[in-house]
Amino acid sequence: MKKYIEANKKTLIVLAVCLLLFAVMAMWANAGRKSYVDDGTKALYENGVVTEVVSDATVRDDDADGAYRGEQMLLVKVTTGTHKGETLLTYNFVGPVYGVPLKTGDGVTLIISTSSEGIISSSVYEYNHTPILALLFAIFAIVTILVGGRSGLKSLLSLVFIAISLFTILLPALLKGAPTITTTFLICMVTSAFSLTMMSGVNRKTVCAFLGVIAGVATALLFAWISQALLRINGLRLSDAEALLQLKQSGYPIGLKGLLSAGI
Repeated sequence: MKKYIEANKKTLIVLAVCLLLFAVMAMWANAGRKSYVDDGTKALYENGVVTEVVSDATVRDDDADGAYRGEQMLLVKVTTGTHKGETLLTYNFVGPVYGVPLKTGDGVTLIISTSSEGIISSSVYEYNHTPILALLFAIFAIVTILVGGRSGLKSLLSLVFIAISLFTILLPALLKGAPTITTTFLICMVTSAFSLTMMSGVNRKTVCAFLGVIAGVATALLFAWISQALLRINGLRLSDAEALLQLKQSGYPIGLKGLLSAGI
């Protein structure tokens, strides 16, 4: 163990610094977040399982290619969060472009709202895709490790780090109002340093690759900033669409970072 630490001392230091930066950025991005809407209602997203279909008023709509529309009243046992173990009377609103009819045993994601007076209500947000996604990721991870061996495992760890960074830092930071371009650039720096160091250790090739990726991302961000300023693009004129604009601005440089990293 001592020999491994001595031989990979620089690599371990860089990875530790990246993890420390990740922790600091994650705490900042999630600090002060509130789950309240304008009227003082607290809204939580939790998972649950349908235990009973109390009523079902959904019907097929021939004008919508046979999609269902209507609503269901369900009893759902909450399996996560502060309401875990509770059974809530839940509405499931179904239409051609949202929601699906549910049956007993289906897993769901709920929106559980608590008003300022303490009144609790819940509705189905979406079918719970987590178990299937977890299974698909497990299969992907096993295949990656079997085919790639040690390199495959390192690639997988890098991918997981990037995904966690996006969901625990970038998205919360943008929702918090952080500047899109600056935040995206910082995320790209940390994830690039972690991924390249994880794959190749600390050497001249890794440093050159890191500088090349960061230069490419910085150029893309600068171009995006200049284009936005010249074209006077400030969103879709809708308050609810602002987050989509931020994600679009973030997506281009992050995608470029991945392309440059793979190419190098």
